[in-house]
Amino acid sequence: YPDLTVILTGGDTDFLCKQLKISIFANSDFLLDGLNFLLETNSN
Repeated sequence: YPDLTVILTGGDTDFLCKQLKISIFANSDFLLDGLNFLLETNSN
């Protein structure tokens, strides 16, 4: 899968990020950022 994108979230992001040898997007606060975005969007 040459166009595969892996998204890591959560507390083990830093550990797992170092174990993978492919291009990834790592953000340990991904879920919280998304929930905050929804809150801000819907509060207006």
